[in-house]
Amino acid sequence: MKKFILLLNHDDISLSAYLQHCLENGEQFTKNSGNIFTFSRQKPSEEKIAAITYVNEDPDLKMKFQLEDYCALMKKRGWKILDIGKPEDIFDSKRHVFMQTDQSDAEFPLTDP
Repeated sequence: MKKFILLLNHDDISLSAYLQHCLENGEQFTKNSGNIFTFSRQKPSEEKIAAITYVNEDPDLKMKFQLEDYCALMKKRGWKILDIGKPEDIFDSKRHVFMQTDQSDAEFPLTDP
């Protein structure tokens, strides 16, 4: 199923809380394409889910490479990358990263690890 969620109206905490609510009610987030979010039905889960806004802080280094490093770090911390959103502007200076973990003590991932 697909849902429209206007990203501009949500910060990382509120978007993560919404995705967490969906997960606990049996709707697993699977993909993001702009403001369209795709979910699949499953058993309710107690795993944690997070959405973070990753901002390109080094315009000389492509976002792709920055995200590879960030995602590798998050994987080491026990987070599974579900999806990386598409560029949110023509300069590719901001993207959303969606991740999930089964570790109950996992800290909310930050964009400044």
